[in-house]
Amino acid sequence: MEDRNIFFYVFVLVLLIVGGTIYYLEYTKEPFYVKEYEDKIQALHAKIDSLHSENESLGVEVDSLVGLLADLDIEIYELDEIIRTLREERDENIDNIDNLSTNELTEFFTNRYRFIISNTSRTDSTSSN
Repeated sequence: MEDRNIFFYVFVLVLLIVGGTIYYLEYTKEPFYVKEYEDKIQALHAKIDSLHSENESLGVEVDSLVGLLADLDIEIYELDEIIRTLREERDENIDNIDNLSTNELTEFFTNRYRFIISNTSRTDSTSSN
């Protein structure tokens, strides 16, 4: 019986040693792929940081472009107002011309283009040859 007890204790002791060794080998050592994954994670963190930096610089550029767009919108509005005013004046002038009589139209065009007619009639003979 005593041999059985000694055998049992030796067997339990061997099982504990083998179990402890297996536990140590499996659970205390890092697996071979951990370093590879840590390197990939570090590379991804670096990429994320660079993208955050680029995103911030693009945000600043967007803000400046939004300001420029607002300035251009104001300028376009002002130019549209000038165009509208010029169109109104043109339409008013056209309406005024439409209301003129034949004699008034003749006088208007005669006065308007008199300088052209007077300049062409006094041409120098040396320049016309």
